Amino acid sequence: MNEPRRKHIFIAEREHGLPYSKGLTASQLMVTGLTPGRAYSVANKVEEELVALDRETVTAERLTDLTLEVLRREAGDRFVERFIKWQSVAELDIPLIVLIAGATGVGKSTIATQLATRLGITRVVSTDAVREVLRSAFTEQMFPTLYSSSFDADEAVRQPIPHSGDRLIIGFREQAAAVAVGAQSLINRAIAEGTDLILEGAHLVPGFLQSIESD
Repeated sequence: MNEPRRKHIFIAEREHGLPYSKGLTASQLMVTGLTPGRAYSVANKVEEELVALDRETVTAERLTDLTLEVLRREAGDRFVERFIKWQSVAELDIPLIVLIAGATGVGKSTIATQLATRLGITRVVSTDAVREVLRSAFTEQMFPTLYSSSFDADEAVRQPIPHSGDRLIIGFREQAAAVAVGAQSLINRAIAEGTDLILEGAHLVPGFLQSIESD
């Protein structure tokens, strides 16, 4: 015998009166640090609470309150505090720009991908991609360090090196300075469009990007 279909609970303030979604709620809960499975479990319990209300629609405010109640009961106050903080960030009228720097092989791309999933950010760019675009605009004769790896940047240095200087560091700084121009353009574009962005790569060096001051 087939089980009766569970009725949809519609959220009054949502655009077009969309129904409650466990998947969407679970995705939102993952920003607190909950695993996907645990977040979905909490979202499922929220749905059970909504069904128990025996109402066709609920307000977005009531849904938030109910979600916090279930989250506190199932995960604890620590996760509730994180969820509230993230909601306050999401309500800001400014884009979220995340920069992830570090040496090659430390896991920047992995962290960027996981963070994008948890925060719902769709634009993730690596500085390697920025460097590849710059290579199409400048020849190797114009910017030799753009055409070498970070480990071999010393071989592309053409300027005289002082006795106290390190050729590899100087080569990498030249490379980072060139890539920073493209990276800064991406950041400026994201800010102008109000789009969240995660930018990751070995070329994100403190001091090479402009500081952003809020109005």
